[in-house]
Amino acid sequence: MTDLLRASGGTGSEQPPLRVAVVGAGFMGQVHAEAARRAGASVVAAVASRPEGAAGAARAVGADEGYPDLTTLLDDAEVDVLHVCTPNASHAPVAAAALAAGVHVICEKPLATGSAEALALGEAAGDRVATVPFVYRFHPMVRELRARLAAGEAGVVASVTGGYHQDWLSRPSDDDWRVDAALGGPSRAFADIGSHWCDLFEFVTGDRIARLSARTAVVHERARGNGKPTEDLASVHFTTAAGMVGTLVVSQVAAGRKNRLHLELSGTEASFGFDQEDPERLWVGRREGGQTLLRDPGTLHPSAARYVRLPAGHAQGYQDCFNAFVADTYRAVRGEDVPDGLPTFADGLRAVRITEAVLASAAADGAWREVPA
Repeated sequence: MTDLLRASGGTGSEQPPLRVAVVGAGFMGQVHAEAARRAGASVVAAVASRPEGAAGAARAVGADEGYPDLTTLLDDAEVDVLHVCTPNASHAPVAAAALAAGVHVICEKPLATGSAEALALGEAAGDRVATVPFVYRFHPMVRELRARLAAGEAGVVASVTGGYHQDWLSRPSDDDWRVDAALGGPSRAFADIGSHWCDLFEFVTGDRIARLSARTAVVHERARGNGKPTEDLASVHFTTAAGMVGTLVVSQVAAGRKNRLHLELSGTEASFGFDQEDPERLWVGRREGGQTLLRDPGTLHPSAARYVRLPAGHAQGYQDCFNAFVADTYRAVRGEDVPDGLPTFADGLRAVRITEAVLASAAADGAWREVPA
């Protein structure tokens, strides 16, 4: 570790830039690296999947140097934070190695492909900052929704409906490492995007999915991998600890839908609808009529306004959410005050447990399963 990690107190301006490394140089690695630079960090190191790809990995994420393997990076690069952007099955061992070296970790989801590994990572983190990028929490209108629900504006929230739909695997010829269970884990669609929806729902409501009944389907048999095919879609019915009833459909074979995460919460006094592909707006419905709230720092709750990066009418999106998540993580690393809502390894464990319950229910022909707290 560098001297920065041994410093206490102070503000970011009084400390040198964080030194960060990115493991994995694909799309997500590039998103992480961009967010790191926006937060004022120095991307000093990168690792690719093969030693001969070190230089290419460094170029892809804009790192100062590429390393042939993780061990060499942790020994030589003196990094403060490691961003884990590798295939799912390697998340746990890479994160564990970084934590053992005393490094803070941002690990892509799923945190692990099983709850035992995810639990062990949370315990291994100790006093180090360890976060998972459930970045949809950082849309200002999501924070506005959360604040209005917390204030009781909806009355009794009785039900929620929603889904997360993509189309990038809708054709039989579509391929990706995620369809190989050896790399992606036992769940694909739900672990990849259903976990985002469940995290967002529980975050905005403060409620927990308690029991669920699930069905999954394989629409296209994929040639990659030798194990059981992972699901293309999942349908989940659930009840929450507070008694809410919910329905969720997750699909990666929905033609024309690129990245549509949406949820609608129905309350006795007001209902709310949020769509990630239209993140500047929050729909509010009442018996007297509906209205659409726009992202405007002059009218938003303070917890939402703090994540506004651009004036009203200048659209914010996915990268802005990622930038805000990484900036909050780095604030925690520097020992600064961080607003509530930073997703940690505990949230990563929660997502793995919900995924396991979905798979168990689907394997039992939709039988209801309890979700461990």
